[in-house]
Amino acid sequence: MKRNLLFTLAFLLSTLIFVAGKMVIADTVIATVATGSLPANMVVNPVTNKIYVANQNGATVTVINGADNSAATVAVGSTPRRMAVNQITNKVYVVNQDSNTITVIDGSSNATTTVSVGSQPAGIGVNTVTNKIYVANAAFNTPSNVTVIDGASNTTSTILVGRTINVVAVNENTNKIYIGTRGDNNVAVIDGVTNAITFVPVGSNPSAISVNRETNEVYVANQGSGNVTVIDGSDNSTSTVAVGTTPAAIAMNTITNKIYGANFGSSSVTVINGADNTTTTIATGADSGNVAVNTATNKIYVPIGSGNNVLIIDGTNNSTTTIPNVPGPGAVAANPMTNKIYVANGGLNTVTVIDGSPTISRRAPFDFDGDRKTDVSIFRPLGASGGAEWWILKSGNSQVAALQFGVSTDKPVPADFTGDGKTDIAFRRPSDGQWFVLKS
Repeated sequence: MKRNLLFTLAFLLSTLIFVAGKMVIADTVIATVATGSLPANMVVNPVTNKIYVANQNGATVTVINGADNSAATVAVGSTPRRMAVNQITNKVYVVNQDSNTITVIDGSSNATTTVSVGSQPAGIGVNTVTNKIYVANAAFNTPSNVTVIDGASNTTSTILVGRTINVVAVNENTNKIYIGTRGDNNVAVIDGVTNAITFVPVGSNPSAISVNRETNEVYVANQGSGNVTVIDGSDNSTSTVAVGTTPAAIAMNTITNKIYGANFGSSSVTVINGADNTTTTIATGADSGNVAVNTATNKIYVPIGSGNNVLIIDGTNNSTTTIPNVPGPGAVAANPMTNKIYVANGGLNTVTVIDGSPTISRRAPFDFDGDRKTDVSIFRPLGASGGAEWWILKSGNSQVAALQFGVSTDKPVPADFTGDGKTDIAFRRPSDGQWFVLKS
């Protein structure tokens, strides 16, 4: 049941589609929110519309209410750096690097619990299916370990991994955890059932990891070697994709199967096509060390620190626009449920709020051929073939199209999921919560 909930939630977060209108994105700065000292990292809980900002020098987390941009302050440990959120339990986990602890924030009340972990915790990941939290304890240049926190009880166990581990990513579909080991140039793959470890060689200084749960591919940005290692999650085989200099961050759009790597050293973003690993390079004009994707609008946001602006990439054609006058932008996060983007301004101790909401250019609903006219259509739950049938009289050529797609208990949910101006045939299966889309 949890898997179905996660699948449905992920789908809703990534496919906020307008059936009767064409989306035109006009990104605008709408607010500036004060934070604690040196906001360094952010996470979003799209279910509660709360944004959590780790203030590295202030031993606090600022909690922003996305509904009205009001803020509250929660005391945590020393040097909060990374965070992760469990949307199912509404718990936020804060890595306190210099106090060797994790602060657990109850999202409903902001009450906190402190959990002791290993030396110099640096990275964190959550498996919301198993309610396990994985903390990479760096212990620089010595054997490092991973603390596993049971989210139900906050009890812990330890897994010995490698030397100088730093980043964590989780594939909840396969219950595999991926830990970057900077000291050994490996990724440690942990089996979440047995805690057995497999080491996969990658490039030099792995600094960021992103997982595509749908394709079971893992992308590792290797900061020292200027490439991305692609790990096939089914057998741990690898391939290497050349990117720019000093890739520092990586983000993914699982809907389009595109991966975006921010190359700090070469002032660029590399776009990797997940289908064939071909690449496109987009110049950013200056340093770019962070990146976030709004899957609802297919927009990619890249803060340009020295340029005091945010570069926006249109994922449909890689064209770019810029939001100017965003001072000292660093960390960035997107809430696809509200189409709000949050940019931490480290030097000013603020967060800039950008509204990426679409405006609507009206078009006809149920326009299957893209001529801006509604097509007469029928969904027949039980057709002659024994399955669900779709019948469409296309207004563009007056021809009838018919096909079998789904079963009698499925619920039709046609919409323009691909953004090409044509309604896509789609259905939701109530028995397991899955969605099926026949892309136009």
